[in-house]
Amino acid sequence: GWALAPLIAEIDSGNLPGVEYAPRIFDPLRFQQGICEEYQTLLQSEKPDVLLISSAYDSHYTATRLATTARHFNSEVMVIYGGPHIDEVASRNVIAVMPQTYPFNEAGCPFDILVKGDGELALLHLIRELANKEERQTFLEYLSTSEARMSFACVPGTFEVHARMMNGQVQIITGSGLPLDLSQLPFMPRKLFGHDLDLYGFSCFREQRADGTFALLPSTSTMLHRGCRSLCIFCSERGGYLARSMDHIAAELDELVKAGFKGV
Repeated sequence: GWALAPLIAEIDSGNLPGVEYAPRIFDPLRFQQGICEEYQTLLQSEKPDVLLISSAYDSHYTATRLATTARHFNSEVMVIYGGPHIDEVASRNVIAVMPQTYPFNEAGCPFDILVKGDGELALLHLIRELANKEERQTFLEYLSTSEARMSFACVPGTFEVHARMMNGQVQIITGSGLPLDLSQLPFMPRKLFGHDLDLYGFSCFREQRADGTFALLPSTSTMLHRGCRSLCIFCSERGGYLARSMDHIAAELDELVKAGFKGV
């Protein structure tokens, strides 16, 4: 949700003419049969040009299946993949020791671009440039140029963009590490959360009915900071600590209360 927020805000404000998005986010961890059918119906009716996927470790193979399914409906769909799984396996140290975990080394990999690290503004920049180039091949060729590297150097955040060219070679664009102010980001677009469990997923927020049974209350999660000041060697969250301001957090909580949420 946070990774999508700047992109959705730009589209909603009319700053990306010609770019539209699907009306909901599909959660790879809750991809049961009914949701799978809804996803396929959307692919068949809309034939999207771009598929964005964020995945943790345990949803990586579901993410692969979602991307492969999308290619059945549009073989030219651009698949951009990010999230905690990529943050770990796209690390140079991990690739050197366990190259088989790098998605571009997996047989039949359906992804075109991997985004490692701070993805919010890097993703927005990718979609803006893709909209300008229009064709998939032209866009991928552009990502191999010095012009593209200079362009991404102006994007805030610590990130890498791994792009697989048409010939199979991988180009890596590294951000310049300009400070990313989390308090300047728009709030995550919860209007795209379409499944009940997205709003009732935390069993600690509940109330007891008159008959003694319990009802879940509308609840959600948010981010107070990113990264960690500790340096535990087993954790991918170590280092790179960024925090949101108390005013930014309070403004979001106020918005959530007005929207009917009872727990965060």
